[in-house]
Amino acid sequence: MQTPAEGMRKLEEIVWGSQKATEKEIQYAVDTVFFSGDLEKSTASLTEEKEDIPKELVEKELGSEVIDAYKYVFEKLEGQLRDCGNPKTRHAYDPAFYAKKLGVPVKCIKEILYHDIPEEVSKTLGESGNVLMEIERIEAEKEKEFPEKERPESVGIRETVTMLTKFYEILFNQLGIKKSTKMGKQRFLREIGDIQEKLEGRGIDFFTPYISEVREQVEQANNSIIERNGREYIVFENLKKALFPRFIENIVADAERRRLNGEEDYGSVICARLLEQFDNARTLAVDRPDAEDSLYKFAVEIPIFEAYSKNLENEGIANNHINVLIAALKIAVVKSLDERAEATKLFKYSAYTTSQQYFRHRKEEFMETFRIEFERNDYPGGKFVLKGALKAAD
Repeated sequence: MQTPAEGMRKLEEIVWGSQKATEKEIQYAVDTVFFSGDLEKSTASLTEEKEDIPKELVEKELGSEVIDAYKYVFEKLEGQLRDCGNPKTRHAYDPAFYAKKLGVPVKCIKEILYHDIPEEVSKTLGESGNVLMEIERIEAEKEKEFPEKERPESVGIRETVTMLTKFYEILFNQLGIKKSTKMGKQRFLREIGDIQEKLEGRGIDFFTPYISEVREQVEQANNSIIERNGREYIVFENLKKALFPRFIENIVADAERRRLNGEEDYGSVICARLLEQFDNARTLAVDRPDAEDSLYKFAVEIPIFEAYSKNLENEGIANNHINVLIAALKIAVVKSLDERAEATKLFKYSAYTTSQQYFRHRKEEFMETFRIEFERNDYPGGKFVLKGALKAAD
């Protein structure tokens, strides 16, 4: 009989090993990390499902190195609920718990804890710059506590957090311009200029091409008004669709650049993003109008991260942990997609077309992507994921 220690060694060998994982090994890793019930056991001490994650539990499960980061997150998000009904502090804790089980660096765990803070606590784009400065200060103070030789890997964490704020979501979901008027456009442009000013001269050049593109396209865009929960929002559909894939591609490119420069372990940013998305898919509130938007984003992100993983393989770099995360995300997304298709009758709003048409065609397209991409012989675990995805969708 396998002991817990032997099981952990086997998991570490699969996730971080130098050889490609087999289909059976990836299935074992996915089940062990994501579907073993360990997260539920970890949070079993909570008296209510909607209870915030206490700092004591974070220190016990994630380690004392991240407690200052979580204290800041807890201070900002305590008592707030997500659309799915879970506390926002759980969306920080749950993906970080999975990261700890995978054995990823402390840096990745911090990135996950911080990832939603700028957009959650900022009412304007400009305020996000102030939040980033606060996070930078916390990290600078924490690093002083360690002797030089014992300090955690220097991370430039503000740049990573900036990427993980999902710039497109701040622009389109949080700005809240209420009327499609010239004044509304001017306010939109002022907000963009505000965040540019906050970040200028701080070594954060990630947003530069987006700011220029946004300025140009917003000035030329044909505005459309939609109703969501009784409020009016401006939607720049062409800009939204153009920005999202390019944004994720640039996350990948930036992680690759920093890895090659020796400034970051190659999978940290990608792990943080995938773990966050896995938690989003796992807890997706399927009866909400914006659920279809989330599923659309998952479908776009998955092949991009696969391409990143494939590039690492070509360089002979171990990346099984990324493959495990991709496998878990695919299964969770397909399950949510199937549930969402059954729930379309509960809402009327659709940003793309009518909900029934959207999900009928989207599911067919998504499953066809599975067949094309996952049946390739050179994709580790591809047949396993395809089989699991098809079973979940039946």
